[in-house]
Amino acid sequence: MARFFSIALLMTLVGAGPASAGLVLSTELIASSGTSDVYGVKLVGATDLAVYNVEVVIRAGGLTDESQIAVEPPAAGYVFGDSSLFFAGVNVAGAEVRVTLTDFAAAGVDTIAGANDLLALITIDTSALTGPPSFAFEPDTLTLDDPDGRPIAGYDELTRSLAAVPEPSSLILAALGGIAVLGGAARAARTSRAGT
Repeated sequence: MARFFSIALLMTLVGAGPASAGLVLSTELIASSGTSDVYGVKLVGATDLAVYNVEVVIRAGGLTDESQIAVEPPAAGYVFGDSSLFFAGVNVAGAEVRVTLTDFAAAGVDTIAGANDLLALITIDTSALTGPPSFAFEPDTLTLDDPDGRPIAGYDELTRSLAAVPEPSSLILAALGGIAVLGGAARAARTSRAGT
C-alpha cells in the first residue's frame, strides 16, 4: 500500500512542474485601487524575439463588457525599445474576455526579468466584479518569432505547457478524487487491522 502512495505522490509531483523553465509567459498584479487592478503581461527568457502575438483569456464574474478593460504598452520595461507598432484588441466572448496583444521589431531582443519583460498593461475595472479575475493564454494563436519568422527557442515547450493547464473545475475534481482514494485506503487499512 505504501508503495502505491509513493508512486502516486511521485506522479503528482512530476506532473505539477512547469513544462518550460526557460521561457515563461505570465500575468502579475502591478497595482490595485478600490475600483481597478492593473496586471502586467510578462514574457521572460525569450531570445531573439522580433514578433509576438499573445491572446490573454480573462474570466471573472461581472466582467461582461469591453469598457471594463483598458490595454496599453508599458511606459517602462517594454520588450521592444519602441511601442509605436503595438496593437491591442479586446473581444467579449460569452463568459470571458479575450485580449489580443501584437507587436514586432526589426531586430530580435532578449527579454530579461525586471528589465524588458512586459508585453502590456491590462487595467480591469473591478467595481462590478463578483470575484477575482483568472488569466490564461490561448496556445493556438500564440506567436513568438525571431527576425526570420521562425519560432524562438522554447516556443514548442511553452505552447505545450499552456495547452496542458487544466481548468479550475478539473483541479477540484482531481483533488476530490485524491481525497476519495486516500479515504478508501484508510478505511481498507482499518478494516484489515480490525479483522486480524
